[in-house]
Amino acid sequence: SVGLRGRVPKLSGACNPPKLCAEEIENNGDSNSIIKDRLAQVMRHSAKHFVDPKRKFNGQPVPFQQPKLFTGGVMRWYQVEGMEWLRMLWENGINGILADEMGLGKTIQCIATIALMVERGVAGPFLICAPLSTLPNWIAEFKRFTPEIPILLYHGTQQERRGLIHKIRRKESSMNIHPIVITSFEIAMRDRHSLQNFYWKYLIVDEGHRIKNMNCRLIRELKRFSTDNKLLLTGTPLQNNLSELWSLLNFLLPDVFDDLKSFESWFDITSISEIAEDIVAKEREQNILHMLHQILTPFLLRRLKSDVAVEVPPKREVVVYAPLVQKQEIFYSAIVNKTIQKLLGNNQEEVVELSSTGRPKRRSRKVVNYRELRENEFPDALEELISKTQEEAERERPVIAVEMPLDSEINLKLQNIMMLLRKCCNHPYLIEYPLDSVTQQFKVDEDLVKNSGKILLLDRMLPELKKRGHKVVLFSQMTRMLDILMDYCYLRDYQFSRLDGSMSYADREENMKNFNADPEVFIFLVSTRAGGLGINLTAADTVIIYDSDWNPQSDLQAQDRCHRIGQTKPVVVYRFVTANTIDQKIVERAAAKRKLEKLIIHKNQFKGGKFGVNQSKSCLDPKELIELLQSRDYDREIKGSTEKVITDKDLELLLDRSDLIGKF
Repeated sequence: SVGLRGRVPKLSGACNPPKLCAEEIENNGDSNSIIKDRLAQVMRHSAKHFVDPKRKFNGQPVPFQQPKLFTGGVMRWYQVEGMEWLRMLWENGINGILADEMGLGKTIQCIATIALMVERGVAGPFLICAPLSTLPNWIAEFKRFTPEIPILLYHGTQQERRGLIHKIRRKESSMNIHPIVITSFEIAMRDRHSLQNFYWKYLIVDEGHRIKNMNCRLIRELKRFSTDNKLLLTGTPLQNNLSELWSLLNFLLPDVFDDLKSFESWFDITSISEIAEDIVAKEREQNILHMLHQILTPFLLRRLKSDVAVEVPPKREVVVYAPLVQKQEIFYSAIVNKTIQKLLGNNQEEVVELSSTGRPKRRSRKVVNYRELRENEFPDALEELISKTQEEAERERPVIAVEMPLDSEINLKLQNIMMLLRKCCNHPYLIEYPLDSVTQQFKVDEDLVKNSGKILLLDRMLPELKKRGHKVVLFSQMTRMLDILMDYCYLRDYQFSRLDGSMSYADREENMKNFNADPEVFIFLVSTRAGGLGINLTAADTVIIYDSDWNPQSDLQAQDRCHRIGQTKPVVVYRFVTANTIDQKIVERAAAKRKLEKLIIHKNQFKGGKFGVNQSKSCLDPKELIELLQSRDYDREIKGSTEKVITDKDLELLLDRSDLIGKF
């Protein structure tokens, strides 16, 4: 097989000025030529048109390249192409990143590649590390598509896991191979001493962006695993900055990408807020982006839904600006001026009875598809996982104790002014929630609607969406905001489900199943971080991003829970933004990060096949670069006002999707 060392220049301090590095790559005419030539052999025509004359699945022809052990379905042509790309990396002893857009079947391509390796006599063992919530999907997909290949879920109590170690060592089935070992990140770290004793033929890290932090414990432990080949799966290879991309590359190719400072100095992509023409001029002079694309080409494959003509309905994103109502304006100004504590007062008259979550009790009511989770319902290792989630951090009691009047619950964390501003934009009840003076329960009345511009906007939209037969998934960063939205749904008699990081896997599955199957369940309330991965909500055709994430990829992952293979209707995403506040700054910052991602992970540079190779040889077209820098991630803007929140005309424009239906 062809090695890598000596053909790709080592990114170390020995190569300082960008010009010198560019010349080094150009003079290294054979730098990546062997790999690129091999990639060029992956012809889409073959994947699309060559079928096995002897094999069919439910009457459908099966691609000629599809492994014989892959018996549970028919691979799509681009999945065959992805498998061929992975095969060539494996044959050449090279690690890589499969970065197809979410929803294109990265799992299937990996399963097919392992089946191909088994057919060629590789006995394993193979290791797949993935987020806990995706493990059942991996197990189900292996059983469905390659039922003859043995698999082993490495999970359970410590004693149960000890009993599984000997099963990894033992070869199983008539094929005489080791089982495919599937485990979570937490178990991989916890049992590192046992798992590091094996020599893994293939290590697959699902949701590979989890190791974007070069100092995290997970990446340190996984680096110690002995492997022939490593593969990262991620739909978001670049989320925030170049150092995260370097962290992924360093994990895969530590001998090549061994110096972060040199990497960043090589590819000094200055502020994306620069004028587009200046960035284009700099690219013409230094070819920074072109060099980066050339270096990444052998290791990265990324296709978008638009590239492969997958039958997914169109998607539109609409930014909807909500106003600050009077109470929000008062709170917002007080937070900025640091007078919020004085504004809320500090006279304690009586202790409020708190629930198990540390909040005043809500009135008893049946919540569709959602129940409180008892501590003993947590499976092994899930409690540790959940304790690290953003939602749990947000649920912590205030750091600075603010005395509580009888008529409200006050939540202040004065060290984090930015979080207070975000809470104010979402709903002032996140800071001060009025209580019933007699029952000490939260007051759920019309004031809940009137005191938030976003809820007023929601109150205008949801009745019309329900009338038109749409189902809604609403994402928020804050679980306490989901609590308030539960109160709102109770007030308006909307049946709903809920999913957040404190729920067991069984409860998540039950809620998703009910939402997808029950037409009466109108809205699904989901925390962005907990619900952005590993779930399928194609029953919904409407997504509401109630508050945006600093990391734009988190919101994109959330949207793709609905906009994916299996969706039959056009999808509209409504992004709520409170105008002229921290809310708007977050959206603008996220947009800048998206532009960086578009520059680095360019849509035409990493498709694989002959087209992708030829494209990577050419420099970026200046016109295309300007268009990319000036592009925006949404299709429409609707601006609300304090007078009427949103006019009837704008509401109709907001809800109309007749043009999308015409396209599909």
